[in-house]
Amino acid sequence: MKRAVALLLPVALLCTLGGCRRVSLWEDFSDYSIIEEQIITRVVPKTDNASSSAPSLSKGEASGGSSQNRATGGASQSSSSTAPGRTAGQIAAPKTAPKEEYNTYRTVEITEDIELEAPPETSIASFSHTILSQTEYYQYNALSDTEKAIYQTVCTAVEQGGVRVRLAAFDCTPDTVYKVFQAVMADHPQYFHIAKNFTYSYNTRTGSVNALILVYTDGVLTDRYLSNGRLAESADRSLISRQIEDFNSRVAAVTAQIPTAADEAEKEKQLYDFVQRHVAYSEGTIDYNAQTIRDFDAYGALCGAAVCEGYTKLFQYLCYAVGLNATQVYGTANGESHMWNAVRLDGAWYMADVTWDDPENGDLCEYDYFNLTTKELAEDHTVDNGSLSFPLCTATECAFYRTAALWFESAGAPPVNYQAVLDRLTAQGDAYLCVYIGNIEAALRDTLSTQVFSSRSAVQKYIKAKQYVLSFDRSYYAGLRYAYIPVKK
Repeated sequence: MKRAVALLLPVALLCTLGGCRRVSLWEDFSDYSIIEEQIITRVVPKTDNASSSAPSLSKGEASGGSSQNRATGGASQSSSSTAPGRTAGQIAAPKTAPKEEYNTYRTVEITEDIELEAPPETSIASFSHTILSQTEYYQYNALSDTEKAIYQTVCTAVEQGGVRVRLAAFDCTPDTVYKVFQAVMADHPQYFHIAKNFTYSYNTRTGSVNALILVYTDGVLTDRYLSNGRLAESADRSLISRQIEDFNSRVAAVTAQIPTAADEAEKEKQLYDFVQRHVAYSEGTIDYNAQTIRDFDAYGALCGAAVCEGYTKLFQYLCYAVGLNATQVYGTANGESHMWNAVRLDGAWYMADVTWDDPENGDLCEYDYFNLTTKELAEDHTVDNGSLSFPLCTATECAFYRTAALWFESAGAPPVNYQAVLDRLTAQGDAYLCVYIGNIEAALRDTLSTQVFSSRSAVQKYIKAKQYVLSFDRSYYAGLRYAYIPVKK
């Protein structure tokens, strides 16, 4: 990652301009047109439930046009038609994907000679720490002991509403502070009120950082200074407090619907489904600016609209809230800057891209990018191995085709796990039966006809023997890795 010693551009401009240029320390970020009430309740609903403070995990009616279907070749298929032809990586990225290098922050370096007027350190709403403790966060555990101490100092300041984080005792370089700040923000999607830029002061003799000045944003106003160091405007701390309370309340309403007895893979799937149903992709957002701040964070996503960064951060925090470890992963997808997740299940890590699985097909949830290995995701995603580290995902035990989809080892034999999948489908009441098509893609139509739809198939015989009320629509949707067959109600 290229960095200037003194300044970095806002993340949204780095890709656009292809490098760094100098900008004024006192750049005006006052051009905010969103009113306060919109930040608290702003919703671009994907379903009828999206605006509720207690959003439902059940499938709803799609509002249409909310997000782009990321899987091409996914037209509705009938059992009388031929199976769609697809190749690995045949994916359509969002129409207006922001030109971003994610997890990059604009930093401003000042000497001790410039005195900044810091906003008053006002208490804000208490953070609701989740089942997963801060010391379990992925990036935290990749840091050295000194870096961990700096990390914890920054977190304490954020959660107390502090502005000036004193770091002189650590004798740390600007590069160290930058790395730690990246790690803090990558681990804390709940810090949505901290802007993507910060200021630090340094000792001109030693070059070490004396203090980090946190920049707060309420989505309407962001802390801003005049050229003499005086405070021109600051984010409304009382509004931030209400946003945090609203965020905590919405998260609690979602996680309350996750059965505590469910295993980790099932909890993850229900959260993944919720994000797909609830969040609409912000098609018109092309960069991070005064009007689009909330499109890039977990709170904006929870209120109903976001780009991939918001999807990723919301899913990460919901995982935290039910005790699952998760982290953000940065890189490119089909050549465009992108962000997704890695999630730990039963001690092993899996890649998951909820943004690219979010379709435009009514109540359908997709799983083409759910619980993949790093190698599988590498068909069209490239991880950015920069200053932060990311887990290498090699496990397949919690792959979706093993836990929730019919898995055919060959086209001529029944799916090996059909009994468990049908039991689960009946218990969960899902609207779609998923079929892994990895080994049967060329024979998809015939395999479904003989092994799923036929009354003589093991699948139908098991449904009859168990007296399950299950029947399937022969028109189905074929994605990249899975076919999605509607369950008739």
